[in-house]
Amino acid sequence: MRSLLRTAEERRRSSENVRLPRVTRETSFIFGAPTCRIPAMCRDRSRLAALALVAFLLPACDGGRGDATGGGGKPVTEKGRREAATPAATVDGAVIGIDEVRALMDEADAGLTAEQALDALIDEHLLAREAARRGVAGVDIDIERKRAMAYELVLKIRDETTADSIDERVLKEHYERQRERFVHGPQRRVIHAVVRTGKRGVRDPAAAEALARRIRDAADGAASDADFAARVKPFQKEAGTSLKVESLPPFAADSRRFVKEFVDAAFAVPKIETVSPAFKTSFGWHVLYVIEELPAQDVAFAEARPVLAAELLPQEREKRIVQLLQRLMRDNPVFLYEAPPEAAE
Repeated sequence: MRSLLRTAEERRRSSENVRLPRVTRETSFIFGAPTCRIPAMCRDRSRLAALALVAFLLPACDGGRGDATGGGGKPVTEKGRREAATPAATVDGAVIGIDEVRALMDEADAGLTAEQALDALIDEHLLAREAARRGVAGVDIDIERKRAMAYELVLKIRDETTADSIDERVLKEHYERQRERFVHGPQRRVIHAVVRTGKRGVRDPAAAEALARRIRDAADGAASDADFAARVKPFQKEAGTSLKVESLPPFAADSRRFVKEFVDAAFAVPKIETVSPAFKTSFGWHVLYVIEELPAQDVAFAEARPVLAAELLPQEREKRIVQLLQRLMRDNPVFLYEAPPEAAE
């Protein structure tokens, strides 16, 4: 299940390639303290994070939910009894109570909002029913087994989704988007300092140019990229946020990832481990240091396929689970309730 828990950056990159339909439901959901009102709950791919968190953090079997102490040794209060009898949603006729939503939020230690907790419980129920239909984890759907069954189904889909099962068309499209990685002439890797101009930089063009030339003089003779950065650092106190130093990924002479003036200047430097003259682009005045030059390569799709498949596999697994949830949402009636005023007391 941990394979479904990805970093924010990984999630951002995959969302650029995956476009899934959205199903929106209108509801309002009232809790006692504080009041939680959800004007529109969008059941889209972002809900998988809540489902993954629930399945990963919480035990497969609650083991005590529904007993006289509420499963945690605490007596059930009158408010708890009212919440247990108050539905937050029904999934194909099965009731999810406000008490379950609140309990899940408590178990997650403030890691879930009311919306995420309710969505996670709905998804959990849908997946458990589908697991029972497929015979993945038995056929009983008592409350103690729901989470375990949902987890087993997610694991089964994960295991069935292999690199070989990814659509060839998807892989080829990914290859074309990434072609510059696989087919290119000689590349250079550089670190550069830029004195930004305009509204967010040095307003006086002459002052920006003068600063860049001073930086160039100080950086001349740098023995490495770390040495280059160290020589530029004293100027950052003077220039503040107008001066930025960054290392860039390798690029070829025909690269379109950076402005032409920058690329041309990088390849005009006669040899590696050398500092360029100060030069101007639309971003400001630059000084760069060529770290290394990489050889040309021509990697065909067939050779790149294993790398592409490995990159796309995590999001392909996520996509198939989300698509299953969307189908289950269409095939199984889900109704959300607005809690009556007495449930908020």
